[in-house]
This record gives sequence, C-alpha cells and structure tokens, in this order.
Amino acid sequence: MHKNIEKAGAYGGLALLCLFGVFFWALADFIPPLSPGASAEAIARTYAEHNTRIKVGLGLIVLFASISFPFVAVLARQVRRIEGYWGVMSLCQLGAGIVIPIGFIFPSVVAIAAAFRTHRSPEITQALNDVFWLMFVGIVGTLVLQAI
Repeated sequence: MHKNIEKAGAYGGLALLCLFGVFFWALADFIPPLSPGASAEAIARTYAEHNTRIKVGLGLIVLFASISFPFVAVLARQVRRIEGYWGVMSLCQLGAGIVIPIGFIFPSVVAIAAAFRTHRSPEITQALNDVFWLMFVGIVGTLVLQAI
C-alpha cells in the first residue's frame, strides 16, 4: 500500500512542475519576466492589462503548491533509506522541501496584491513587482541545495 502512496507522491512532483508551467507561463504570462528596465508605468499597464490572468494563474499556484509536500516526503524517505537513519542529508532534503511551497506562495501573493488594485500609483505596482521577482528568484538557492 505504501508503495502506491509513494508513487503518487513522486508523480505529484511532476504534476506540480506541469501545473506550475501552465499557471505561471500560460495563464499569468510571466515567462519571459517583465523587463527590469521597464518604467513604472509600463509595469503598471502590464498588470492592468493582464489583471485577471495574473490573479487566476498565481492564485492557482497558491492553491496547488501543497502538491509538493508528498513529493518532498517521498524524496526525504528515499534519502533516509539510503542513509539508514535520519541523517544530515535526509533532514536537509526535508527542510529544503518545506521551503518549496513557501517559495511559490509568498511571492505569488505579492504579485496578486499588485494586480488586485490596478488604480494605485504605478510606483507601488512596480515595487510590488520587484519584491515578487526578488522573492521568487531568491528561492533558487534552496532548490539547488535540495537537488544536490
């Protein structure tokens, strides 16, 4: 029975990757990212023009980010099995894996906030967009550690 659960957890990681691509790329249209040299007005206009797409795409990322938990649990369990006990690598895997949904959820909420009120000052929208990208890109170090 636990083998089927572990397989489902492993496939959950693949599902999360696919869903992330659909939500982040196709729905929210955040790939390629907005130019860091774009003016505040241009960024605010992008958020206003793609308002619904951004809110729906990133909202779905927030909703489905928890799919990573079973995937992380399976990975940590397999590393533990290799180590023979809860050693440094299995605990690093578990700890780094917990950061994954946080790395999806918090930046997405910031971008949703930028898209929520498009009538505000363009500089505020630009600042929220900058915070979104800095938080989102900042998670890469943890993902690299997890992969190692």
